[in-house]
Amino acid sequence: MNARYRLLVLATRHAIPPDSGYATDTFGAIDQLRRLDVDVRVILLDDGKAHQTDYPESVLAGIVKMPRWKPFIALGEAVARGQPFVSCKWASPKIVTMATKLYAQWPFDLIQSSGSFHMTNALAIRQQCGAKVVMRAQNVEYAICQRMADTMKFGLQYLIWKREAVRLRDVEGDWCRAADLCLPISEDDRVLLQAMAPHTPMLTVQAGSAVTAGAQIPQLSVIKPHFLHMGSLDWPPRMEGLVWFLREVWPRVRSLIPGARLSIVGSISASGRAKLHPWINQGIEVCGFVENLQVVAEACAAVIIPMRCGGGIKIRLITAWANGWPAIGTSLMGEGLPAKNAINCLMADEPAELAEAMRCICADQSLRTRLIEAGREVHREHFSWETIGNQLLRAHELCLKIK
Repeated sequence: MNARYRLLVLATRHAIPPDSGYATDTFGAIDQLRRLDVDVRVILLDDGKAHQTDYPESVLAGIVKMPRWKPFIALGEAVARGQPFVSCKWASPKIVTMATKLYAQWPFDLIQSSGSFHMTNALAIRQQCGAKVVMRAQNVEYAICQRMADTMKFGLQYLIWKREAVRLRDVEGDWCRAADLCLPISEDDRVLLQAMAPHTPMLTVQAGSAVTAGAQIPQLSVIKPHFLHMGSLDWPPRMEGLVWFLREVWPRVRSLIPGARLSIVGSISASGRAKLHPWINQGIEVCGFVENLQVVAEACAAVIIPMRCGGGIKIRLITAWANGWPAIGTSLMGEGLPAKNAINCLMADEPAELAEAMRCICADQSLRTRLIEAGREVHREHFSWETIGNQLLRAHELCLKIK
């Protein structure tokens, strides 16, 4: 069967099965588009973090290893040019060269930047090959940097994040205006990005869950005070939320629920483990990346999603809904989603209220069951990959028709 069109995806190398929202969106979109007869290839930029597997050879067009010294060079370039650090860090002439050679053998129709950070590479490839560029915006990056700054006291880290927010706003606007199509991941994000690029075609396409929902709602005969935090901790806003939770909420939980435990699952660096070390003897277990999240999650009372700086769609909540795992988190967890407190999840921003919600989920099986059933209904209605894949397909085909 002939392919509908040829799509080149530029992405950061990530764990498979995916353990972050960015990776889930990239992996799920590629898988679903291939099911819809789109010929997809992916070029990965490897930033040196630990990864488990790669895409199959039929999809993987190449991997470019980021030199260890690149972040230091990027920092110098960012200061000298007045650019955001991340845009300098992810720019890669080797990716552009690899894609140009690929085009000579396999002329692709579209280049999709998986996340805005790969837009510099995508636009350079367009200049060489002429293919149209799709910006898949998993976040409004400048807004996340601003939120990170807002959590800090005035000092060096505050100034770094504040500078990045200001610089990224300008560059992110340039990326949006240069794209042939922009696909934000939430309606809130679309409003912010459309304001910067009013003439760029823009369509909100949400993301699906990392794990397929099972057939049965897990029923625990005894709800043990065992909780799960999931997701890669290489992303600073996620680590910030977890550290805040451990510092402000977890002692209250341990006071309300003696013997409470927390399993922390997801890719994590050595420096990340060091940040969590102060709590290692307080009922927490740092598991790192696991192949089968289902096994860990089904033994837990709830998934904990403490967010204070994130953006886009909170795929951890969608994943919990899909699999029948109750979710407890801050109100930012539900931003951009049909999340309703005490209906399909529990949300609270004050540490004492969040700890009380965790106590309630352990004490009330009927509450737990109601949250699970409502969450799975939301997932069925809004977040199946079949629906999302068809949205991506229509958006891509429309972009190809626009002169």
